[in-house]
Amino acid sequence: MALYAGLLKGLNLVQQKSWYEEELKSEFPELEMVWRPLLEARHVVCEVSREKKHALDILMNMLNKWDDPVEAGLLKRRLKKIAQYYKEAEKKECDAQSLAFFLEDFPLLQVTELPSITHKEKKVHTLNSSEASHHLQLELNELFPAHNLKITLSHATLARASTSKKGIRLREDASFTHEELSMLTVHEAWVHLGSNLAGSTQKDLPWLAHWHPGVTGFQEGLALIAEIATNHWNEWREAQVILRHEAALMALKGSNARQVWSFLCDHGLPSTAALEMTLRVYRGCPLSGGMCFGKEFQYLLGLHQWLARKDQLSEKDMRVALSGKMDFLEWEILRGGAIGEKLILPTPPEKLLNWMNAEPIAQLARTLRFRKVA
Repeated sequence: MALYAGLLKGLNLVQQKSWYEEELKSEFPELEMVWRPLLEARHVVCEVSREKKHALDILMNMLNKWDDPVEAGLLKRRLKKIAQYYKEAEKKECDAQSLAFFLEDFPLLQVTELPSITHKEKKVHTLNSSEASHHLQLELNELFPAHNLKITLSHATLARASTSKKGIRLREDASFTHEELSMLTVHEAWVHLGSNLAGSTQKDLPWLAHWHPGVTGFQEGLALIAEIATNHWNEWREAQVILRHEAALMALKGSNARQVWSFLCDHGLPSTAALEMTLRVYRGCPLSGGMCFGKEFQYLLGLHQWLARKDQLSEKDMRVALSGKMDFLEWEILRGGAIGEKLILPTPPEKLLNWMNAEPIAQLARTLRFRKVA
């Protein structure tokens, strides 16, 4: 496990994919105050060390003599995905293989009816990042009292919130409503952080404590399900998730960044929010179009996978899903086979266990329609 954990240490595919200043100046000269700070936090493309690659080879050889063939098969699959991850981490830009890397476990889909965001003239009290940090810290202390989890502030990042093994990061220049903080508690703490902590307790299957490249779609889809089941899925949030997926498709099909930004503005996003979403889609890609950062597809595609299974799930299935970091195939094996009997199952909030009976889920499953993209 020390070798396995070392394979991923220090690598962050999202941070290593960025943009070129000259392109941004050309496409968005009037919004330089938005994109300029993001360049300051830009990370150089990393080189995967010989030690990491050697450790990968050692682990693969060890698995040839593993006493549990099912577990060996799962671990070999993880290692092959990590080998793909190494190739991606060393690239300066995304290409066709990059897209295949992110979409390996998902068919590419398109939503048949796109939403528009309608703004309502309503004053809502917001908290700055320090105030929001204090509020979320209290939530973490109550949810996970046995762990020393921390809320930290991050500089010049696109994500307003993200999860680490030790807590949650908030973007320091962002503001948050109380409703958004409640949603972040469900999305980041219940699902992402809860899965991290549950994975760390798995003594018989300790690899569930660690991420691998197939985990993201499973986790993000489940986090969106949690939002819906707890009534945090509103018109704005649904439009945000769907429009980001559509923006990625537009980029992939050849639209340039300015066209994608205009599309998002036309569908109700404020210009700053539209630019931030556009930049998410074009990470590591030319702003002229023809490629996109494939991770942006995994939120809606993961949600689609969960909705397709909503009538087949038990409480135990959901507890397995929250017992560590896994992808859909691993989850199917763990919930149905002998290897899953080794799991220590967590006790998540009741609403998350019973989401398949929630009316918001049933309604969304009836209204959200997809078609395959050629």
